[in-house]
Amino acid sequence: MDESLIKEIVCRILAVASPQKVILFGSAASGGMTHDSDIDLLVIENDPGDRRKNSARLMEVLGGLGYPFDVIVISTEWFEESKD
Repeated sequence: MDESLIKEIVCRILAVASPQKVILFGSAASGGMTHDSDIDLLVIENDPGDRRKNSARLMEVLGGLGYPFDVIVISTEWFEESKD
């Protein structure tokens, strides 16, 4: 994944959401992407509301970038608790 794609992903996410963090994981993060890979993102928000709806909305705004996306939205509280 090149830097210009990362910047575009961040810009598109910030246009519709106010995440505390966006974490890239999976093969895109480890450098093992192939032509069949998707891009996995963990989006952490203070109050994510309807997480499924927000995930779908983010996947929609990321459309057209040449890769399928898997976006998981969770709360900051859940993320912090899961680190323990």
